[in-house]
Amino acid sequence: MEKHTSKSLTKFTDPDLDSSTIAFLNESTRQIMNVVSNSATQIGKILYGAQQKLASFNNNGAFAKWIEYIGFGRTSAYNYINRYIAVQNLDSDKEIQAFESLPKSLTYDISKPSADPELTKKVLDGKIKTHKEYKALEAKLKQREQELSNKDAQIADQQAELEDNRKTQLEMSRQIAESNKRQPEPK
Repeated sequence: MEKHTSKSLTKFTDPDLDSSTIAFLNESTRQIMNVVSNSATQIGKILYGAQQKLASFNNNGAFAKWIEYIGFGRTSAYNYINRYIAVQNLDSDKEIQAFESLPKSLTYDISKPSADPELTKKVLDGKIKTHKEYKALEAKLKQREQELSNKDAQIADQQAELEDNRKTQLEMSRQIAESNKRQPEPK
């Protein structure tokens, strides 16, 4: 498969060119990126349709065989499919336009079923603009989740310890009470 750049392009500049030529080239770049982006969504639609068609058969991996036959890797195919599904789930033309204008690598990340909805919203709102920013915030969120998970485990351990102590105290109280019953009362 042909590889397209997924980096975020800034405005092209060249001191040897006049401003109208620079403007023309920047507009041409925007148009090319729109075509690439829209084609990625259309490829996803086609792959999704084929996947759905083959899902109704007991096909022993026919979809995987087919995508390999046409030159797609499994990850690429599912990136395209997830991208198409994500576009279908967007609420407005504004969100679709924002999505389609993003670098491809960023659209693939926010299209994953496991993508954090909070981060996806920030991307679509323009608060996260690059794949690098997204990955940095994703790493921070994962770290925070891991810290919370560790604290939850620590709390669970402390609660289990408290419960064990409570059971031990109850057993000791029961033994003392039983021992007091066996001893004759003083006269």
